[in-house]
Amino acid sequence: MRIFYLLSILFSTLVCAQFLERYPENQVSYTGGDIAFYKDFHQILKDENITPCENRQEMYVLKVVVYEDASVKIVKEQNEEKLERNKCTYETIKKVLPEMTGWNPAIYQDKKMPAVAEIPIYLDDLFENFPDGYAAAKYITQPEFPGGLQKFRNKLTGAIRIPNLDNTNGEFTLRIAFEVNENGQMEDIRLLDKTGYERFDTSIIKGIQYLKYRWKPGSFHGVPIKTNLRIPIHFTFH
Repeated sequence: MRIFYLLSILFSTLVCAQFLERYPENQVSYTGGDIAFYKDFHQILKDENITPCENRQEMYVLKVVVYEDASVKIVKEQNEEKLERNKCTYETIKKVLPEMTGWNPAIYQDKKMPAVAEIPIYLDDLFENFPDGYAAAKYITQPEFPGGLQKFRNKLTGAIRIPNLDNTNGEFTLRIAFEVNENGQMEDIRLLDKTGYERFDTSIIKGIQYLKYRWKPGSFHGVPIKTNLRIPIHFTFH
């Protein structure tokens, strides 16, 4: 399920204590992915005769921990103002969630692990006009860097202080990952690939942290949301 991942208490590495802060690549938190999740959610709204919210512009990003036994728990919302603005949607989610049975525990190092899934809910989409094959990704606008991704790559490579690496030559590509928050700031910066040179890997992270540019944040139905990005960066050594 290509969704966005976060917990109220985040960890700096993929695994910390007994939780995964996000699902590993190519794993989904709900059987059948986004389409199945929203289809089941829509059906439960119908079956339970739940009515739409008075404010049909509400949008809430659901955060849940999926445990090893496929049970789930909503992560407490830390932003009280956001919760108040979307109170009806939040209360509806609490009614629907216990009826949803398709959750998948994350697998890490061949073991089931509790993991955090983040799922945007624009409730008005899920009532009478619900289309076949609905997925939130179709309504999400990705973050934009001023001048485009190539300019971001250029700014990044210019900010990296490359250490002296003995006997290093050739080309390689690294995937960097980070979140762009609702204000356009980069957070949770990490490398999805390693070079084998710890100093170089560290210099890349520091280079990204050095960049003070703000992105235009991603949005869901026009509402800014926190978005995960993965960007490949190509390096050449001589």
